[in-house]
Parts: sequence; C-alpha cells; structure tokens
Amino acid sequence: MPLEGLSEELAENESLADFEDVSALAEGYLASQRQHVDWKSGLDDDLKGEASLADIKDINSLTKGYVSAQKMIGQRQEGMVKLPGKDATPEDVEAFHKAMGRPDMVEGYEFAKPDDMPDGLSLDDGMVKWFSETAFAAGLSKAQAGALMKAWNDNQFAQAHEAQKALGKDIQALQDRWGDEFDGRVELGVRAIESLLPGDEVKALKEVFDSSGLGNNPLMLKLAYQMGKMLKEDGYIIGDGHGGILGPDSAKAKIKEINENKDHPHWNPGVAGHKEALEEMAQLFKVAYPT
Repeated sequence: MPLEGLSEELAENESLADFEDVSALAEGYLASQRQHVDWKSGLDDDLKGEASLADIKDINSLTKGYVSAQKMIGQRQEGMVKLPGKDATPEDVEAFHKAMGRPDMVEGYEFAKPDDMPDGLSLDDGMVKWFSETAFAAGLSKAQAGALMKAWNDNQFAQAHEAQKALGKDIQALQDRWGDEFDGRVELGVRAIESLLPGDEVKALKEVFDSSGLGNNPLMLKLAYQMGKMLKEDGYIIGDGHGGILGPDSAKAKIKEINENKDHPHWNPGVAGHKEALEEMAQLFKVAYPT
C-alpha cells in the first residue's frame, strides 16, 4: 500500500517499500543524515585536512579529547621549567639554572670526602675549586656536580690503587734481587743525589719524588744506586753502603769536628795515623765540596 501523502511517483519507488508509514520514513531519513553528515564540514579549510583530526568521528569525540588534554596539561604545569630560548636574558638563564637545582653561589656545591683514598694521595683543593667554578658556569645542579666528582674520584683512585699494587710487586722483586744489600744501596743512591745538587735543590727534588711516587720507583732506585756506585769509586762518596755513607752535609760536619780537635792525627805529623788522617781530610773535602 503506497505511503499516504506522497506523489504517485515516490509512492511506487522500491526503496520505500519497507516503510510502513511516513513517520517511519522520517526516522530513517534522520538516521541517515546523522551517519553521513561530515562533522568537519563546518571547520575552516586549513583545519579540515589536519592529520591529527583524521581518527576523530564526531564532535562528541573531539570534545572528550580536548577536555582530557586540558586535564593532562593542568597536571603537568606543576614542576615544569621553561627552557631559555635564543632571545633569553641573563636573568632568564639564571632563573632556569636555579630551578634546575644549581646553588646560588659556587661555594654552594658540597662534595663528599672519598673514603677509599690511596696512600700518598690527598684532595687537591685547587682542583676542587676549579671544578666547582666550572660546574657553576655550566649550570650543573648539586646532584649533577656531586655525581661527576664522585665518578672522577672513583676512576682516578681505581687507577692509583692498581698502580700501587704493581709498584709494590716491582719493589718486592727488587728487594728479593738485592737481598740484604737493599737498604745500603738505596742509601747510596740518596747520597749520590745529595752530592750532585745544592741543599735547597735536593729538598725540592725530594718533594717531587714524594709527590709523584718516583722515589719508590724501582727504575729510579736502580739509577740512583748506579750513580752512587760510580761516585763512590771516584771518591766523592765515603762509606760502605750500609749506613756509613757520608754526604756533603755529613762530610762538612766531620771536617768541622777534625778542625776543632787539635789532638787529631791530622794536626800532628809525628803521630801514628797522620798520613791516613790527611787522606781522610782530602776525601772529606772532595765529598763536601764537589766540583
């Protein structure tokens, strides 16, 4: 039966055969409109092709997404720091560094004292000061600077510990090789260095040896011993190499002692030992005042 109110042509259209009345036809029409109308048709042309909108089906979905995004942005605002741009002022940069945890002053950095420092090493205050100034200029936070300092110390100390272990093995090998003569040969080497340099330079050299570890280096000990051995053979060092070696200072003291003792054979040509005393004095002068 044709739908009442329609023209004869429309009433006979097969696509309307399943509609019982005009009311059912109207509902179908509205449903069709809801399915096929593009919700983006009312947007500006530059927004219609926006890729980020491709998966959004309708206005309701868009609204839900917007509300959700706003909530997330609100939650993230707390604790967020704005990065300084290319036009940032020094004040902007300072504010950024402060917000990131950099102390207000260079002295604000705190570095824990290492508890595994190798023997013979100590903290270099100058290096710590330089590191603090560099960290401050770079905008490092206290935590970042502390972590870098610890990593540096751990690396340096690990190398120092390994070097000390290796040096200890080398020293032990030299002690085994020299046996009972070890102390005497070391002393002879020390006296060789003292006889070749003025007193103030000897002190400075010893400080270098102590700070660098060269004083305990087996190669340096061997070199000093060979120098002492040659100087002893040439008469510039007196002693047997076992604690009886005389250096320049000791030789000068011995000369002074003989000069003040007029009963010494050196001053008495007719007594026994006079010749030997003269030879001893000549050796003492050679050691005390090397040319």
